[in-house]
Amino acid sequence: LYSFAGTIVDRALIYIDDVQTRTIAQHNKLLSKSKLNIKKKGDLFFINQEIPILAALKGTILTQYATCFDFLGYFPESVEEWYQNALIFYKQSANNDVSGHLKAYLNLARYYEKKKQWSKAVENYQEAIKLQKRYRILHKEENCLLHNRLVALYINSSQIDKAEKALLTIPKSQTSLANVVTLKHRVNLSICKKDYAQATLYLTQVVAQYQKCLPTLSMMIKTVHAPKFMSGLAQTATLYRW
Repeated sequence: LYSFAGTIVDRALIYIDDVQTRTIAQHNKLLSKSKLNIKKKGDLFFINQEIPILAALKGTILTQYATCFDFLGYFPESVEEWYQNALIFYKQSANNDVSGHLKAYLNLARYYEKKKQWSKAVENYQEAIKLQKRYRILHKEENCLLHNRLVALYINSSQIDKAEKALLTIPKSQTSLANVVTLKHRVNLSICKKDYAQATLYLTQVVAQYQKCLPTLSMMIKTVHAPKFMSGLAQTATLYRW
């Protein structure tokens, strides 16, 4: 499977590289002319738009490829390289795929987190947060969960002081699900500090907030497509188990 998928991806990237090379050559040819008629100016405009889009496409292909093996729990050494190259392509794409650019940082952060390379994971989460602040790509709940991932990373790597500071930067969310996640981190931090009375207080708040989540989860059953619904079920199961 790894070899077969690699062959397909390599062919796709070679094809896009060929298109990109011809596009850049056409771009340079037009620029070399002293005067351009209206049609040529139009061609130049569309070429300028096409070059970064091709770079974003390469980033998307590599991200999808790496993510497949990531989710399967299979980590060939080249997964990190794929994610890094995807990030490079997204940067080349300027603002054509800011969402893909953000996902590239998140994929790298998650990859390094699984590898327990904490400093690299933190660096990529922080870059993702910077991009979010600049372009506001995620909606409020997703933004809240992004900040929560950084807090969780600090807790997992026993950086309690940094976790407490990061917890203060989490944006407020109007949704109960995001608030439950934040409160869970407060419980875990209190346990790390052996403040069990405070942990119990936060845990009571978790239970109260979770009750508010039930209508949202019921709505997901009726309206949301399968992958998001399964994600909601997984989160529900995690909360019950926790």
